[in-house]
Amino acid sequence: MSQEKNEINEIPFKYLPMGAWATWGWSLVYSFPIIGFIFLCINSLRSSNIARRNHARSYLCVYLIVFLLLAATFAVLYYLGLLDGIIEYINDLIYLY
Repeated sequence: MSQEKNEINEIPFKYLPMGAWATWGWSLVYSFPIIGFIFLCINSLRSSNIARRNHARSYLCVYLIVFLLLAATFAVLYYLGLLDGIIEYINDLIYLY
């Protein structure tokens, strides 16, 4: 057991894996709207820890996929002429309450 701890202690910080709590904590930080996106961009470009950088890049990929799916959905709704009806329905709901 002590040999294993010695091996882990010899690994440079750049290559240390993230623990489960660190992964959970960074995921929580990334979920905040503006501050989380800033931390996401910083951590995805920084090279201080490769595991944290890869975790941030995976979140950026998820955000990119969601953005592209939403854009495609709105484009299809606009092309089919359904977007105006949806916007009118939402406005009616807003003004109703």
